[in-house]
Amino acid sequence: MQNDELLSWYGVAPSLNAYITFEVFLTKEEQIGAERTTSMRYRDMMVDNYLAGGGDLKTWKYIGVERIVHRGTRIMIEGYFHQDSNLFSAGGALELRPSDSEFACMALKNPFTRGIQRLLREYESEVANARIRRVIFISMGVVNDFSLHPESNPMLNMVVELCRPGEDGYPDC
Repeated sequence: MQNDELLSWYGVAPSLNAYITFEVFLTKEEQIGAERTTSMRYRDMMVDNYLAGGGDLKTWKYIGVERIVHRGTRIMIEGYFHQDSNLFSAGGALELRPSDSEFACMALKNPFTRGIQRLLREYESEVANARIRRVIFISMGVVNDFSLHPESNPMLNMVVELCRPGEDGYPDC
């Protein structure tokens, strides 16, 4: 669902050290290398927006994405829910950590986590050497609401939790 007037819609909660993306449309199509609608990268937008909203990069902890519509990402998330499909259709959450065997593949196939990992590398000192502690996928469950676009039912969300050296869960990267 491309919106020619909208690049990104987001929220910043500095008291919670959180940034959430409600919508983002930066390419004309979904595949890697697709024509961009702006030269600015999503990771740079997040940093600029988080700082402008009063956030501190050294304590940034949560990056959320609401209502994922990117088809490849949705298929990937549904695959992680395959062992308990009821969690996917009725609603539920699961998490992946860097120590999980599926993590590396997920991080490469998911444009959101790929961008966040690049952000953490490019802004390494500014984010105080943060790494991904875990990625939480949330299915809000299938709803019988015909106003929803079929490709966004069930609503899928993602939360990336960051951690820093000395904190519980800091991965050995």
